[in-house]
Amino acid sequence: MICEKCGKNTATTHIRSVINGVVTEKNLCAVCAAEEGYNKLGQNSLMDMLSSMFGDKLLSEENISEERCDCCGATFSKIASNGKVGCGKCYDKFRTQLLPYLKRVHGSTNHIGKKLSKEQLIVTPTDKVSELRKKLAELVKNEKYEEAAVIRDEIKKYEEEEKDE
Repeated sequence: MICEKCGKNTATTHIRSVINGVVTEKNLCAVCAAEEGYNKLGQNSLMDMLSSMFGDKLLSEENISEERCDCCGATFSKIASNGKVGCGKCYDKFRTQLLPYLKRVHGSTNHIGKKLSKEQLIVTPTDKVSELRKKLAELVKNEKYEEAAVIRDEIKKYEEEEKDE
């Protein structure tokens, strides 16, 4: 495919945009894409995307807060322009301004962590016995026979419980 702008080079950059429901496509070579400002993707593309998400409405004068974080000294306008929060205390200081954008980026404002499956939550007696057997082998290897005897008795207890079930 040939570049639509210069008509000479091979098109390596393909831009699709939707404006008011109208889809337009551009196929540009690297040189023409750079001339039109499409060469900024790369290492900082995530930071640029977040910055653009923060910067769309935040940079209007009524939304910029010149208050500073007590810990790192960051201002909300600085956070909005570069997409980076200065420190953990900034989340408390600029909570009301950050919440809508955190929800937009992450889908929620509450961190719930990783959810474990039922299998991960339940420790079966056989898992416990295999752990105890490993510990027993280590104790015998290190000639700690009194501690090994205690572990041996625990293993017998678990094995008897399994037989009763």
